[in-house]
Amino acid sequence: MMRSLLSAVASLQAHQARMDIIGNNIANVNTVSYKASKASFQDMLSQTMRGATAGTGTTAGTNPMQIGLGVSLAAVDSNMTQGSLEMTGKSTDLAIQGNGFFMVTDGTHVSYTRDGSFDLDANGYLVNTSSGMRLLGYTPTAAGTIDTSVVPTVSSQLKVPLGASAACATANVTLTGNLSAAAASADKCSSSVNIYDSLGAAHTITLTMTKSSTDLTWDWQATIDVKGTATVVGSSADQGASPLVFDKDGTCKTPSGAIAITSAQLGDSAADIAATLDFSAITQAAGTSSVTASGQDGYGQGTLSSFNISGNGLVTGVFTNGMSRTMGQVALAVFTNPGGLARVGSNLYQSTANSGSVQPVAASTGPAGTIATGYLEAANVDLGAEFSDMIVTERGFQANSKIVTVVDDMLQDLIGMKR
Repeated sequence: MMRSLLSAVASLQAHQARMDIIGNNIANVNTVSYKASKASFQDMLSQTMRGATAGTGTTAGTNPMQIGLGVSLAAVDSNMTQGSLEMTGKSTDLAIQGNGFFMVTDGTHVSYTRDGSFDLDANGYLVNTSSGMRLLGYTPTAAGTIDTSVVPTVSSQLKVPLGASAACATANVTLTGNLSAAAASADKCSSSVNIYDSLGAAHTITLTMTKSSTDLTWDWQATIDVKGTATVVGSSADQGASPLVFDKDGTCKTPSGAIAITSAQLGDSAADIAATLDFSAITQAAGTSSVTASGQDGYGQGTLSSFNISGNGLVTGVFTNGMSRTMGQVALAVFTNPGGLARVGSNLYQSTANSGSVQPVAASTGPAGTIATGYLEAANVDLGAEFSDMIVTERGFQANSKIVTVVDDMLQDLIGMKR
């Protein structure tokens, strides 16, 4: 009888643990990105009363005679399936549509989360509003490019310093247009282009192209106004430079030139400018001569006023001068077995020996998934299933408590036999 009593007690403990898990799931039904847990039972050791025997030519064999000693909690598994997305309209709220996890840090350790409730702190860092941890990602180089082969560390914290100012000196100027094939020697064509120094100040460069006495050839000269005087800052006569030479089909054979402007010529304390002129789009064909600057890569002073995060995690800052710049890219972590992650509270996970090593990737890469801006992932708790499991668990607990009552009555009867 004691075996049945102990079996019932073990079952009561197992069903109580299962009810604890169900209660936690229901408690977190509105927790952002919560993943439901599920309990699994297993039978405990069975006591062998008689072993199995083999059959003979005249008799059949016998099966083992075993009495089980109860039930125990076998596992608590996490359901890592995707939760539904709920629109918030907040530009810093992020939801992952895939298997990835956000990487966040407290400055010492890296943790992982599906909770995309982010906001800017006082220093411009993107932080998780529930844990206060900073979001990790790929930070841009000085040229604004992102290298996703660099593994993010605790120092790879994404920062969007709203209100910060920026300017960029011109390094490349692209020219387009046509130089008349009917032009006579010494005929000229002039064009003006604004370029920017490192302080964001604009300067006007005048580019003059002069038809050479050599067929299919034009000389060029770039000047800047310095205190009312046109000062040459580049020309086809410079050492290492060359005039514009065209093929008979009108294609430019010498596609580039260079200008160099000192801070003294700029009239301010900005750094010297060394820019490349791209002539490759200029043709020599019939018609009039007209050359314009189709683009240059510098821009004036501007203040970072807003930013947005795209589906591939790129954080792009928008400046008041109309320019935009890549501020970074959100990194996502992928695990071979996400169910093996350990929950550490505040919607955070830590890697374990059974989760597999972390694989940082950019959003939209492989199974990591894409990022939905202005959305949060809801809990994947199925209330219908939880209530059904609650009923089954309650009945199991009641049935085993009945065994305890019956065994107690039997023990009372046994003791009463002595009287």
